[in-house]
Amino acid sequence: MKKTLLSILAVLAGASCYAAVGDTVEIDGVTYTAVSGSEAEVSKSNVEGAVVIPGTVEIDGDKLTVTSIGEGAFYWSKITSVELPNSITEIKRQGFYNCSLADVTWGTGLKTIGDYSFGYTKLTSISLPEGLEYIGDSAFFGCNTLVSVKFPSTIKELGTSCFYKVPLTKVELPASLEVLGDKAFLKCENLAEVSIADGLKAIGAGTFYGTALTSVDIPASVTSIGEEAFYDAPLSQFTIGANVESIGSAAFSGTNLTTFGIDPANKSFIVVDDVLYNADKTLLVAFPSKNTKTELTLPAECLGICGAAFDRTGIQKVTVGNKFRAVDAFAFCQSKLSEINMPESLVYIGEQAFAGTNLTKVVLPKSLPLLQEAVFADCKALSSVTIPASVEYVALRVFYGCASLVTINCEGMTPPELEDWYEAWESPFYQIPSTAVCNIPVGASAAYKASAWKSVFSTFSETLAGHAAPTAIDPAENSRISSFEGLKMTFASDMTIVKSNPAVKVIEGSLVAGVPIGNTVSVDEWRLTANSGTELRLWPSDYDGFTSPFNMEMGKEYFVVIPEGICKDASGALNEAMTLRYQGSYEAPKVEITSISPADGDIIDHIGTLTFTFTEKVNLQSSKLADIKVMKGSVDGTRIPVGAWWAVGGTTSGTSISIFAGDEYDGYAENISLEDGVDYYVVIPAALFRLSSSYNAANDEIVLHYNNGKSGIGSVEVDDEAPVEYYNLQGVRVENPSAGLYIRRQGNRATKVLIK
Repeated sequence: MKKTLLSILAVLAGASCYAAVGDTVEIDGVTYTAVSGSEAEVSKSNVEGAVVIPGTVEIDGDKLTVTSIGEGAFYWSKITSVELPNSITEIKRQGFYNCSLADVTWGTGLKTIGDYSFGYTKLTSISLPEGLEYIGDSAFFGCNTLVSVKFPSTIKELGTSCFYKVPLTKVELPASLEVLGDKAFLKCENLAEVSIADGLKAIGAGTFYGTALTSVDIPASVTSIGEEAFYDAPLSQFTIGANVESIGSAAFSGTNLTTFGIDPANKSFIVVDDVLYNADKTLLVAFPSKNTKTELTLPAECLGICGAAFDRTGIQKVTVGNKFRAVDAFAFCQSKLSEINMPESLVYIGEQAFAGTNLTKVVLPKSLPLLQEAVFADCKALSSVTIPASVEYVALRVFYGCASLVTINCEGMTPPELEDWYEAWESPFYQIPSTAVCNIPVGASAAYKASAWKSVFSTFSETLAGHAAPTAIDPAENSRISSFEGLKMTFASDMTIVKSNPAVKVIEGSLVAGVPIGNTVSVDEWRLTANSGTELRLWPSDYDGFTSPFNMEMGKEYFVVIPEGICKDASGALNEAMTLRYQGSYEAPKVEITSISPADGDIIDHIGTLTFTFTEKVNLQSSKLADIKVMKGSVDGTRIPVGAWWAVGGTTSGTSISIFAGDEYDGYAENISLEDGVDYYVVIPAALFRLSSSYNAANDEIVLHYNNGKSGIGSVEVDDEAPVEYYNLQGVRVENPSAGLYIRRQGNRATKVLIK
């Protein structure tokens, strides 16, 4: 016993000599750390000059393979060159970040270069090794002496900003490349030549932003071009390939393009008079930066202008159609625009859309719900702006630096909410003249003086026509409504109806930038009638003048959009436009089945009568009985012929209805016997049962599964203790297929059976 104990202690003592994860060794100023029982990584360095990394190191008596350069291993070190062994597969995040490294000898096993690995190093030229697949985000960020890089034929992904501000002059991207990260060559100002092999699907956002490219051939495999992809690159020609399906905003801003080329096979875009539109011309995608046109009339079908479409262009006048809906962010930013019409259909103007333009007077459309950040910032010539009552919110810096803006007309009785600002320069009206006048409706002074507007304007001039606003609306905004029958609006004084059939809209959806977006609820027409002098009723009607309510479904939001000017008070003041939000509470009735006999999954000998019990009275649709199917083997298996299905006792209405399989003519029962070992499915068609109280409420398709509980295999008990750890085959466990032996469970026992 003593001898055995001593042997065990000797083994344990010997084990303590082996390397454990985290153990380290320093060799020639480089620290290696065990990361597993067989691998180590470079974790730290205090070396200057040249470094040779060995393929193996010994830690506590164990010989470990060096497989990685650890995170920040040479961060800020003074090494000038490094030789990597073939065993290195990964260089981790910031492995050589901001060190003096000027030369790398690559090993053949390298697969991954991590984020920021060689950022701010002194590399001048690199030929990356075959086998390398991934280069991480900002991997060569800020390498301001790196003028040449050769990619291997194995590279699959270049990360975001991986060569940011690197002075490369030429790049060849191989066919293996699958992902070209956003901003991969951002501000590579010397990059004048790029070759992209076929296979790449997407040019990322900002990929060639600020490069020296004058032309580039995009392979047919490319389907998307990201936003700012060629921003400020001096492209003078560009052809949109046959398979390009999406182009991001500002993709070609600041280029030297005067027109766009496009492959005739492209189905997503079209060029009209040098301007790029989507295929159906509902969106203007881009105006070529160096095109000399100063005036442009958009096609009647055009509904919107994409982001930065006219960024820094010489366009001066744009005319849009009367169905035009949206101007995206930066659309005309710093362009020469001095005139654009804004139809009442316009509901969205994006951030800085008109910033830095030459607009002199702006009358915003009465359907606009908010003013986005800096939308008119730095419009030095802008002298007058009219903000309609529909505007409920004004963001920061909207009129920042508008040094000529002396007239602000605010048409709402309720002042729009001003976004809170912390610094003075964030104010929506920062640097407008001190002489600026804010004109408001008659009777609105108290409301404006009680709001944040008082911190911008010391006085308000009641020179605009007043508005008649209801003092109460029933149902109140944000109420939960099941069936919408109309609104009751109460005013402070007697009202006269101006439009008895107003163009009211109800939209089921959500607010997007303050605009209700979704499905329009269909109503024959709207009617405005007087309940009394001060009380008006606005309600949905059919063409015969009867109320036509509609349901507002549970979990959905509804917006009732009431136009301006449908009624007026004795002074002539019209009502303001209103958008009222409501929550739907209507739950559609549905057929609820409490039980089916025999139940789904029951073991039965035959399929005969099926009894359905419901929570409320239903009607059996006799015409649907012929659609009932009995399938053998699977739901898509062999259909069992049935003469006909009949209602028991002819009962086709009630909370309990039974049906049975019978002959075709006389209604005699003909049960369907179930074979041993075979599954059967009864498929009850949708709409066999409908609620008596609501014809539109019907059952969905019902699938019932039955079998007779018999396996179809003859059996003899052989062994009460047979093992059961075998493959499962349709509920039977295979023990020895060659002998025809099977095992199945019976309760807690296993029984061997033989195939007949």
